[in-house]
Amino acid sequence: MLYGTYLGGYETTPRNYAPLTIGSGITNTPLGTIYVSGRTEAASFPVTDAGLRSGMGEIGDGFIVAFADSALTVTSPSLLPVAPLALPYSVSLSASGGMPPYTWSQVGFTLPTGLTLNASGVLSGTATNPQQEGTGYQFTVKVTDAKANVAYKSLFLNVLYPGQIECNGGNCLAALTLATTISYQLPVLARGVGTQTGTVSGTPPPGLTISSSGVMAGTPTQAGEYAFAVHLADAAGHAGTLNWDVLVFQGAAVSSATLTVTPASVTVGQQFTLRWGSFYTSGCTAGGGGGNGSPWSGMVPIFGTATQTASTTGSFVYVITLLTAYAAGPTVVV
Repeated sequence: MLYGTYLGGYETTPRNYAPLTIGSGITNTPLGTIYVSGRTEAASFPVTDAGLRSGMGEIGDGFIVAFADSALTVTSPSLLPVAPLALPYSVSLSASGGMPPYTWSQVGFTLPTGLTLNASGVLSGTATNPQQEGTGYQFTVKVTDAKANVAYKSLFLNVLYPGQIECNGGNCLAALTLATTISYQLPVLARGVGTQTGTVSGTPPPGLTISSSGVMAGTPTQAGEYAFAVHLADAAGHAGTLNWDVLVFQGAAVSSATLTVTPASVTVGQQFTLRWGSFYTSGCTAGGGGGNGSPWSGMVPIFGTATQTASTTGSFVYVITLLTAYAAGPTVVV
């Protein structure tokens, strides 16, 4: 038996637990129930109420787990809808295969601060801690039906700032909604020394300010697209720059994407650069292409650049497709 535990969320501790638990003993009963025993060092074990150790204060514990056929299952997806920071959130968990009514509880890891799960399976509240890791929060839920059958499932929940904020390689994108207040701590210099300060060049959206400590806060008051840079420096003189592209939507935000190519006309052997960005989407797919002799395909980040070398004469269209939006492709003429 293998069970993986995936740490994430807000300062999840401890961080020194082994990622897998391997059972050392196994027994099969005449009724078909399988018992697995062993020693676990996982941070949270999904089939034990409240975990195997009080407050996860011990490194390892023994366990005996029974596995038996059951029609009762948790049907909610493993990845729950995103919970916006400091805004009301509510999602109902679901199960099938058992006899209602179902009773729910959270039995592994810890829910994000401000959110609770009630016995009816409603996860609700207002998340108060910004997420510190890309993996989100993990927790385990238990559902019990009227016949005392139980089922467990590990769920993941991301707590993000309202809108969408992504940074990668010194470039940052943000999609915000008009009149929605945010407070966001900008990324800092890796291995920075002492106090870090920031200065701004360019024009942030009206209503937003960026403090010397790198906090972008306020309420956008004017829709549009805004480009600016934040220049960071630490006490030792190390410096870095974050280039921001912020899109402020009027009313409800919608998915959108842009894709440009520079230069648009090249000769064989000359390089050209594709640059794309997207808002309010969880994935992008490349399409078209051929200017370098190969199709442009596969999943790509929600924003980025790609440089190709022209190898074939002709006119080639490059396309970015989102889950809910489409960027009409620019044409490269070789």
